[in-house]
Amino acid sequence: MRRALAQKIVDHPWWVIGGVLIVTVFFASAIPRIRFEQDFEAFLPQDDPATIALHRAEERYGDQKLFMVAVETDDTIFKPETLKKLKEMEELFEQIPEVDEVRGPTNSQVIYGSETAITVATALPEIPETPEELQAYKERVLGDRLLRGFVVSEDGKAAGILIRLKTGEEETVGVVNSVLEIAERYQGPERIYVGGMPRLNQFIAESMRKDLSVLFPVMILVIIIVLYLSFNSLHGVALPLVTVVLSAIWEMGTMGWLGAPFTPFSFIAPVVLMAVGTAYGIHVLNKYYEEAHQGGRSRTEIVVATVTAMLSPTAMAALTTVAGFFALLSSTLWPQRDFGIYTGIGVLYAGFLALTLIPAILALMPLPRREHQSLLARWLRAGLASLAHLIERTAVIILIGAGAVAVVWAVGIPRLKIETSAKDFLGKGHPVVEALDVLERHFGGSLQTGIEIDVGVRDGLKEPEVLNKILALQEFLETLPAVRRTTSITNLVRELNQKFHADDPNYYVIPDDRKLISQLLLLFTFQGGSLGQMALTDFSAGEVIVSLEWVSSTEMAKLVAEIQRYLDEHFAPTATASVALTSDGSLLQIKAEQVGTMPIYVRLMDQIRTSQIWSLLTSVGSSWVIVSLLMGSVIAGALCIVPLVLTILTEFGLMAYLGLPLDMSTMMIGSIAIGIGIDYAIHFVERYRLEFALGRDARRALEHTLTHTGVGISYNALALTLGFGVLWISTFKGLNTFGSLVALTMVVSATSAFTIIPAILLLWKPKFLTKRAQA
Repeated sequence: MRRALAQKIVDHPWWVIGGVLIVTVFFASAIPRIRFEQDFEAFLPQDDPATIALHRAEERYGDQKLFMVAVETDDTIFKPETLKKLKEMEELFEQIPEVDEVRGPTNSQVIYGSETAITVATALPEIPETPEELQAYKERVLGDRLLRGFVVSEDGKAAGILIRLKTGEEETVGVVNSVLEIAERYQGPERIYVGGMPRLNQFIAESMRKDLSVLFPVMILVIIIVLYLSFNSLHGVALPLVTVVLSAIWEMGTMGWLGAPFTPFSFIAPVVLMAVGTAYGIHVLNKYYEEAHQGGRSRTEIVVATVTAMLSPTAMAALTTVAGFFALLSSTLWPQRDFGIYTGIGVLYAGFLALTLIPAILALMPLPRREHQSLLARWLRAGLASLAHLIERTAVIILIGAGAVAVVWAVGIPRLKIETSAKDFLGKGHPVVEALDVLERHFGGSLQTGIEIDVGVRDGLKEPEVLNKILALQEFLETLPAVRRTTSITNLVRELNQKFHADDPNYYVIPDDRKLISQLLLLFTFQGGSLGQMALTDFSAGEVIVSLEWVSSTEMAKLVAEIQRYLDEHFAPTATASVALTSDGSLLQIKAEQVGTMPIYVRLMDQIRTSQIWSLLTSVGSSWVIVSLLMGSVIAGALCIVPLVLTILTEFGLMAYLGLPLDMSTMMIGSIAIGIGIDYAIHFVERYRLEFALGRDARRALEHTLTHTGVGISYNALALTLGFGVLWISTFKGLNTFGSLVALTMVVSATSAFTIIPAILLLWKPKFLTKRAQA
């Protein structure tokens, strides 16, 4: 069957080439359809409780993401020229169609009061012209607890303009670009930063586009260099390069036709495919030059012999690599599933093209006039021959050493941490991260989350006992590490009460009289005061807004757990503390639930932990089954898995010892390492079995395998190591780490295949070696 298929390809090369071109045009036409999805909060399943809670809060209270423009000065913002800039920026931001509300130091509401009235007015209707007016404004803003630390820093050296987007606004990139354009227009001498989740998401989207435009050509250059070093011929460079470029086009076209977006994790799929897919072309060409060097046959016979010999190992290598990527289907995070699906499909395309397009082109070309052996190939053959002799003498030592190394790495794995923070994905010193640091320095935090308080009845939030329970919650929250500030309707009620009593600080408390609370809130709303996220208009529910530093996922998980314990104790239906007595003697059941971004990140961390375990188990299991079936031996399948155990332990152990976290990028490494790394073992074992079946003893079979197939494996490992190393130039720190670790696993996998498997085969000759491959 294999020979018949090879013969058809060789007999009809133009049909093959024409068919490939038609399919390429079809897929290329769909590439412009691919969109970019960068919102980390969208990566959880839509039926996840944290996602449902966030969407419900957005529907009731508006956008939950912190989005702020910070203006930092060396001395003070209380200067006419600086205030003029702030006022103009606020007005321009309000004109952006997707913006729902803008709140800054000049347009924010200031509360004035007396014993008979409450007045709400704009903080700065006109720019002050005299020092007295400027001083009065400064005292007015810094004396208002609802403004100080929110839109003006405590020291008066920075101002913040809060921007809320309209509910359901999904396309935030354009909005942020408009904000950035306005901010850039007013830069200097003040330093203007744009921070918050929308800015972070916008930067990720722009960086994905930039990275693709850079990584793709750099990857092509790396592949060209590796192929030229490997084959030292135009054919040796052009043919594998064409197949991987076409397979990348087919992969992206498939994404386009099926409506799959690029995410911060799947956008590198075409680049990864080019690194992985090069292996198939390398092995096919390596075998072709080996067959051609033997001489005595026609071009057709050599190409047919090449395809016949390479069909089985290439198919096994491709299928096990696909199994590694498809193992990510066990992830509950759809970006990782997408990466696995489409990279796996791309691998199938690359393997198919290597076994069809390359032979078709070779069938039209003259045979090489000399052996295409590069200087690198000669060095590799000499080195691998020496390695074969070394393994013969030290097989037992190699296995003992491998076991000891595995134990060392395994001991460190429990130290491995999980991280889901988008801030850590970018890395310290990044411009966007610097903006978040400015928000933390001047405005109490760069991360915002919330707790919804739902009383379930109209005007329930006006009850003194309910407000005091909310205040107690806020006081508890502010004792937690990383929490800088909390805001709720209790802040507004206390501020109104103080203003109503001649601004006496002693009255900055929750009144005991429900009627007074109702009167204060009524006067406030009648004056045009905005409740924002503090309460619904019927006062049946509201939010406690929590501002905090951007901490690690582990610390964030601890915070969420501590908050939840407090809510369970004081607001759960079974807790007596969750019941409040109203002024008319009835009882109110108070419900509290965490909403916002912090629970989202904690859920992402939980999903990463679960997904990592299942993807590894799925990848190892499926690879073992595939190899066992195709080689006709369970033992052969197990043998190919053995080097991968050391590879996986090395990867995770090294991450633990270096303090590198397991995040949404690095969690994919295990499955990828298994899917790609097993290729080396497959090619080695398949060739060794063939040499053994041809009558060579173990020593000669090992030397022949290492000096022939070993060269192709070395080319493959070099291409993958340098290919994944290209990710070092990515904008994202997470992908830098991902590329480095995968490159390392390729080296470890190849080294293990060259040492551990031969050592096992020399000491123990399993029965599957005697099975002669069927032609």
